Amino acid sequence: MFKFKRSSLKEKQQPPELKVTESVVKTVVSIPHSNIVANDALLLKIFLALPGRLHAMECTTAYDFDTSGISLKRLFKAAEHQEDSILFIKTSSGSVFGAYCNEAWTMCKPRSFYGSGECFLFSIYQDKLHLYPWTGANEFFMNSSSNHVAMGAGGDFAFYLDGELNGGTSGPCETFGNTSSLCETPDFQVDRLELFVFKPRLSLKMN
Repeated sequence: MFKFKRSSLKEKQQPPELKVTESVVKTVVSIPHSNIVANDALLLKIFLALPGRLHAMECTTAYDFDTSGISLKRLFKAAEHQEDSILFIKTSSGSVFGAYCNEAWTMCKPRSFYGSGECFLFSIYQDKLHLYPWTGANEFFMNSSSNHVAMGAGGDFAFYLDGELNGGTSGPCETFGNTSSLCETPDFQVDRLELFVFKPRLSLKMN
């Protein structure tokens, strides 16, 4: 008579853990072309940092200056009902930074900040990607109105965009632990802006 250890049975019942590697993401994630992050390897690294649930979803460009025009109202419209998005910003001096956001950007919110600790910031300097995840210091993730878009606080906003999407500011904040501006100078002018959003993949039915 064979005897099995309970622990071995439990281990067999557990589904194998999916290790999110670069090869896995390349296989299942559709990554659109970015006019801001031209280096595909760096763009892939940003996607690797996203929550795993997004890796099997379709990613598309919902907003950019070229096709949508420069309008905060249109940015909010593009982000409507989009719980997950990536915002890319390029300044006139060539700095590139942005954020993953896990709640839809909106013109008005009943509370001053929204989002959760899944949000993170990133910056690219000299072809190196720097990630700034939530530190746990506070919950000042996303902040917006009809006149601005911002993330992070406790010190300065990590970044703040004005209502015309022409310029903004960036400084150290406690929320994400960036100890300096995300770009070359605390004040910047916006050159380009993109918003990527996610949606379930459409399954093809075979006759």
